[in-house]
Amino acid sequence: SHNNIYIYKNMSTITLNPAMSTTSSSTGNISPSEMNYIVEGCRDNMRMDGRTCQDYRHYTLSTQSSSATTSSGDDDNGTTGPLALSNGSARILLPGGGTHILCSVKADLVHPAPGITPSEGVLELHVDHAVAPSSSSRHQRRQADMELQSLLRKLFLPHAVDRQALCIVPDQYVWRLNIDVLIFACQGNLVDMCAMVMRAALQQTKLPKITPISSSNNKTDGSSVTKTVSKSSSSATSDLAVDGDIIHARRPPGIENCPVIVTTNILKCRPTVMLLDATKEEEDCASCQVSVAVDPQQRVCGIHKHSSAGTIAFGMIHNVTTTAVQASKHVLDFLSNNHTNKDHSQEVEQQRHDFLQDHFHIR
Repeated sequence: SHNNIYIYKNMSTITLNPAMSTTSSSTGNISPSEMNYIVEGCRDNMRMDGRTCQDYRHYTLSTQSSSATTSSGDDDNGTTGPLALSNGSARILLPGGGTHILCSVKADLVHPAPGITPSEGVLELHVDHAVAPSSSSRHQRRQADMELQSLLRKLFLPHAVDRQALCIVPDQYVWRLNIDVLIFACQGNLVDMCAMVMRAALQQTKLPKITPISSSNNKTDGSSVTKTVSKSSSSATSDLAVDGDIIHARRPPGIENCPVIVTTNILKCRPTVMLLDATKEEEDCASCQVSVAVDPQQRVCGIHKHSSAGTIAFGMIHNVTTTAVQASKHVLDFLSNNHTNKDHSQEVEQQRHDFLQDHFHIR
């Protein structure tokens, strides 16, 4: 259709038959009768929890100083605050304890690796399960973490921020953002939830203003606390002035174009049914799952098909991307509401003092 035209933005990956699987594709967790019950209900657009096939569950997202929910009027009751020693953090919850994921972003100044992207910042991602399922061994859990970590590195990280803008002095100093995702529990749709909480944490991240100066021009501005870090007296730009005023701090450049991930679960039935925000039981019923990264401009950044067990017709990819683009609007609205409700002036007063303490390291 000429009305459904989407721009594909430098797609980082389009994998249609990978060997790895970050979500369950085995039907051993539910019986055939349960599977038939779930599929028949979804074919009638009625899921076990009362949602339609395209509906999301009512998640709660808490960030540095505010909270938001997917349902209007809900409050973030009982949610603890974010990590105090992180540059940015976020937590996503599903009422009832089904999903609980925490993300922390720590920033520090590092020297770029010689000969490798000397003028680009560094993004590092680490994913870990806080509690291993009783039926999973330590090796299986770690393997699942590495698979999920690899997928997010391909679909999410290449488009998360502007890495070139994270460079302070080429070949000398760049920002390194360490993203840590801790999964306490997840009742399905793990990839999408991790991407959502990572995006929210990056949106909350504040980087102090860094000004390269020569050794002969070290000055302290009376309006803010300035620290000077020296590298070597032989370098023309060996010193950095670090501004400790929160007013001058900024978010990581390019974060406004950070994508979200929408995973579509395709069920084996006629007509074909596509589910969004699937539970674990619904994931077991899916013949295949496709994750699509979509940025705020509705451009597709990457496509990944989970599991090598199921197949998908090439013509079905258009339907999957169309569904993902439409669903991404809902996800982005949910995340943007979390920021528009924030009182920025109160945040400035609360974080003005001792901003630099324990927030990053100079190396």
